[in-house]
Formats: sequence, structure tokens, C-alpha cells
Amino acid sequence: MRFVGDTFDYREFELLAFQAGTRDNVVPGKATAIVKLSDNQDINLFLKQYEQYLTAEPLISGIGQYDDGEIHLTLYGKSVHGAYPEDGLNAGTYLAHFLSHYAFQHQAQALLHQLGDVYHRDVFAANIGLAYHDQIMGDLTMNVGQTVYRQGQEGYIRIQFRYPVGMSETTILTQIQRHVGPLKAKIFKEVQFGSQPHMVDLNDVIVTKLQNIYAQQTNTDKTYKISNGGSYARLLKRGVAFGGQFPNLPVMSHQPDEYVLLSNISRAQAIFAQALYELAETTT
Repeated sequence: MRFVGDTFDYREFELLAFQAGTRDNVVPGKATAIVKLSDNQDINLFLKQYEQYLTAEPLISGIGQYDDGEIHLTLYGKSVHGAYPEDGLNAGTYLAHFLSHYAFQHQAQALLHQLGDVYHRDVFAANIGLAYHDQIMGDLTMNVGQTVYRQGQEGYIRIQFRYPVGMSETTILTQIQRHVGPLKAKIFKEVQFGSQPHMVDLNDVIVTKLQNIYAQQTNTDKTYKISNGGSYARLLKRGVAFGGQFPNLPVMSHQPDEYVLLSNISRAQAIFAQALYELAETTT
């Protein structure tokens, strides 16, 4: 969604800038805001309240500084792959949640309410009427991946939805519009990012073979899981996201200092080698 930031409008609190995230498919791990207070507001009290907010939320951190008439706020959450927003801490919505308790100018206040009240801690989109679960593909998830606000300039919120069969883009866009509130924003879909849910029949031989191979190689029960990797998997009608993500290890893709354990490289190679061999023998 796109909107235009306020021009100067005298208030006790003035939001000059707000920014969170750099990619749609990553939960923002850092958010920043520049705030200006009127002369009758206590700057030290405001900074103390920010410090108290951070203390009350031990899983996040941040810093507030006063510089040349402006207050600069930085908040650090936890960045994770956008496919699993429930595992992250969205720095953007946390910072907006703190700021939403103050009386900012019209469009800024609407933005902070949208981020800090409507979207905050709501990765399953229940607040906008989109909570949806499929028995096989799981839950619809929402990642508020990027937000940019500049006073007097065009800004935007970029949200990535991952949804199972049974949900539609039309429903998602309709519900976003219904719950946009006082924020004067235009809602639209980025054409290059619109993709339908992708799932291969669980009885397909490709699925059953890969399922068996992974269980054998990792000494786990046969199962399946909805995964990231759909950007490539859906290029093939029977494409399956399948790789070296091992049980009980965190998903490090798209995270800061992304890494793979050297000891797992040979394990992954064994899985891929067996998969290539057995699929090559398959005639269907």
C-alpha cells in the first residue's frame, strides 16, 4: 500500500521519518524513527519512556538519542525468513506500537496505528479477518516486510502473504482495504510477487520417494511440511521444495550472518545423491 506523508502540521509530537525492513520476504530486524517534540514536551521523559518500553519487552532492544532538535529511535527485533514470521520479532511493528501511544499528526498517527495496533503481533492476520487454516498446508501468514515514511513524501507498507489453497488474492486485498482505517492509502498487488499456492499431490511418486529418502537419511518419521522455496519449486508442475534443512536446527535463510554447518554439507549431499538416483529410476 502507498500513501503520502503529512506536510508540516503543528502537534505535540511530530514524526519526521520511519523506516523498517529491506526485503518483503524477511521479518524486519531493525526499525528507525525520527521524532520532533514541541517546546513544552519533556525530551528526557520521552526517552525514559522509550527505555522503559524496551525493558518491558526483554526480547527486543534499542536506543534513543537526542541530536540537534530531533530524537532518533532505533529498535532491534529478530529477523527471520518471511515464511515463518511467527519465529521473528518485527522491529517495525514494535517501534510503531510504542509511538502509537503519542499524539502525532494525522497521517503519521494513522500509520502508527496500522502498524502498531492492527498488524502488531498478528502474523496470522486475525485482526484483519484473514485467519485461515488448511489441514495440509497450514495457516495463512502475514509478514509486514517493509515500511517507509517521510514527512511530505510518498511512503509505503509492503506486506507479504503466504496462504494455502482455499484462500484467494481477492479476499486478501478486500480485507486489507476494509481494515486500513484512517490511513489514506492505495492498496495494490505487486505483479511480480503475486503467486498462487503451490502443492504437489501427496500421493505423487516424487513426494513419496523424497519423503522416504529424507526419513531414512535423518532417522526420522516420514512426514511432510510446507516450506519456503516455492519461488523455484513452482517453476515445475511437480516441483517440490526439498533440501538440507535438518530436524531441530533453526532456519537461517535470509537471516543476518546466514550460514550452514560444514558437518551438514556431506549429509545434504547424501540426501541429494540418493534422491537423484531413485528419481532417475522412476518412469512416471
